[in-house]
Amino acid sequence: TIQNKKDKLRVGADLVSAHNKMQDKLVVSE
Repeated sequence: TIQNKKDKLRVGADLVSAHNKMQDKLVVSE
């Protein structure tokens, strides 16, 4: 369904933002 696609997109965006936050922490700690 369309709603299902939106949920997957939101989950994907959350994963990307979480990944970016982790990379930011790695850069700061170096």
